[in-house]
Amino acid sequence: MLPSFSLSIHNCMASCNTNTVINGPTDPNFLASNYYFFSVTRIPNLTYSVQSANLPSIGMGVINQPSNLGLPPKIPATNYSFGELEVSFLVNAQMTNWLEIYNWMKGIGNLKDDTTNLNYDPASTSGVFSDGTLLVTNSAYKPILQATFKYLFPKSLGDINFNTQTTTNEPVKCSVTFAYSYYEILPV
Repeated sequence: MLPSFSLSIHNCMASCNTNTVINGPTDPNFLASNYYFFSVTRIPNLTYSVQSANLPSIGMGVINQPSNLGLPPKIPATNYSFGELEVSFLVNAQMTNWLEIYNWMKGIGNLKDDTTNLNYDPASTSGVFSDGTLLVTNSAYKPILQATFKYLFPKSLGDINFNTQTTTNEPVKCSVTFAYSYYEILPV
């Protein structure tokens, strides 16, 4: 048993960074899920009431390289895919944060007529698109990373459930799913 153990340590030392293996990482702390702020430029009433937000997944296509070998080698393709941006929030008493999203969605499509359509110009601050920001912080709530979502717009707005059988005054929670073109990650 002892020779195989020393052999595996020797193999790791040859291929691993010995400083990291011996001394450990330079920052042994882990990111906590409640160290963040989320905002969307077009709907400022949402920011204060956000309960959860995600940093969506990113994926890349893969192409099989033609080959006469039995197993074709895989190479990366340059088409990316991003997961959905989902945000849950508490609806405020006047429902202004919910109404901001509802009216935004109403203006994107032809709900009743085509006179209320929003401008599709990305430079417009009151059009279809907006920017969103997920600000990740450390344990002292100092920003460490900023994810900026480009050409963002609401795709679906969740239910609001009312219930007369509830005996406590619990705040109403709702969710919104945003579509966007891509996001950029920048250190702060």
